[in-house]
Amino acid sequence: MAVPDTNFNSVSLYGIAKELKVDDYNSTIPQSTFFQFQADDISLGDMCTSAGDFTDAPINHRQLFSHPDGFSPHSMSEFRLYDHDNVVTFNTSTNVTYYSFTNYAKTYISQDLAQGRVSRGFTDPSNTVWNPDPLAKANRKWRILKFKVNAGQSVLYRPVIVFYADGTDYRRDFCINSLRRTVGSSTVHYHPEVHTPLKYHSTSSGTPTSESSWSNVTTGSTANQWNRETGGSTPSANTGPDDGLVWNSFTSSYEDSAQYAADPCDYWYFEASNSATGYSWWKPSATVPIGGGNTDEWEFIYSAWSDAESSWGNSYFEIKVQVTAII
Repeated sequence: MAVPDTNFNSVSLYGIAKELKVDDYNSTIPQSTFFQFQADDISLGDMCTSAGDFTDAPINHRQLFSHPDGFSPHSMSEFRLYDHDNVVTFNTSTNVTYYSFTNYAKTYISQDLAQGRVSRGFTDPSNTVWNPDPLAKANRKWRILKFKVNAGQSVLYRPVIVFYADGTDYRRDFCINSLRRTVGSSTVHYHPEVHTPLKYHSTSSGTPTSESSWSNVTTGSTANQWNRETGGSTPSANTGPDDGLVWNSFTSSYEDSAQYAADPCDYWYFEASNSATGYSWWKPSATVPIGGGNTDEWEFIYSAWSDAESSWGNSYFEIKVQVTAII
């Protein structure tokens, strides 16, 4: 539940802390329980800048209405209407097949000052506040981005990940652990060890217009395209994710990759080279149905880690939804 749009003389600092920590401003969690996991007093500055005890609850800059700007002086009014667990939502409301996108699903890869490595990103290149993804946790290289698909009508669709490679360094290997789709109590899990084949398409610009132009992703290390890695780091030196560690939002804990697939953890990745620029598209071969009026929830687990903090240029990844048929 979001922070209310009300007179901030009556808003609770503890309420804002609960919104950040347990995603519910009005949570009835006892203070004695909350402070078992809170080493220090609640600091407005720490909450606004994702510092101190709030490094594991970074500000959600994909929150559509309001969020703190990170600059002093800090004010509780910056949290007006702030919704910590707000996620990007796509809507399937037209009567034609198409690619749907929203700028709130675009993430620029940039240096993570707190960790001294590239593992977080901006949602806007003009944003001067370090912006971890929602649900990103400190000291891990796997990141999670949640999004939803709302069905205005019954369709077949699939998520599409577009990685734009910029810069000139070879240490820009963008990695995908998995996509998880939740429908009610059931989950569909797209992971290289349980779901193949995947397709990729490389293009200098624009949207692929022909399905025949896509190729299957295979195991290897071919430059400037998507590959499958069978565990460990990518061939590029000092890049790639921590092997086998992911954040499981269902249990609110880090778990071994056996929770997602066998250990060591296979994953897909874009193999950068010194000359890699342009767009590379990635998507499951299969589509999934969704009925009108229903909502699917997705988790996208990725890594953009490198020891070369300035190598990424203006690289970014973007989530799109491809509607393939009206049903």
